Amino acid sequence: MIYIYSDIAEFDENDYRLLLEKASLQRIQKCESYRFFIDKKISLIAYLLLLYSAGKRFAFYGKPDFLIENNGKPYISQSGFRFNLSHTREGVMCCTDSCEVGCDI
Repeated sequence: MIYIYSDIAEFDENDYRLLLEKASLQRIQKCESYRFFIDKKISLIAYLLLLYSAGKRFAFYGKPDFLIENNGKPYISQSGFRFNLSHTREGVMCCTDSCEVGCDI
């Protein structure tokens, strides 16, 4: 399944603060580690797209923590699905499947 969010400019600081509560502590720390707000919101949007896709396609609900494979690719240990995230300052893409998957925006 592929999801794309392209209204990056419309996602403001109020949206960010409200939706940051939906993120895991790990993702909150990652978002807050960025210096520029654009990078913070892109990181949060990517995470939210992943949550949406995981729930809709795989009935996986909750706040996942990410682990890193030897090749540097992130994965969610408690899930049975694979994902890939891609982003630019104009849009964010999330792709999920039951096997290895990749996407580029």
